[in-house]
Amino acid sequence: MIFITLMLPVEVRIFPTVEVIANLKMLDSYAGLTLPLMASATATFLFRQFFMTLPDELVEAARIDGASPMRSFATSFFRSPKPIWRRCL
Repeated sequence: MIFITLMLPVEVRIFPTVEVIANLKMLDSYAGLTLPLMASATATFLFRQFFMTLPDELVEAARIDGASPMRSFATSFFRSPKPIWRRCL
């Protein structure tokens, strides 16, 4: 359902986005600029595609090294997609 917004032009999506940011009182702030971009369908698609390419051996290696499940998730899934974070911001 979220990927249907990829087919909509930016002009159609910009007004509801500005209304949401205004209701959250985040106009004229960096968070108001970055939050809609990070929650967009394009960013969701890019993150999904990137995480699908991560090998299972990465998580298994973290588990063998003694990392907890949360630690292995944080190290492999938050540090790895730096290019995607930069693109979405």
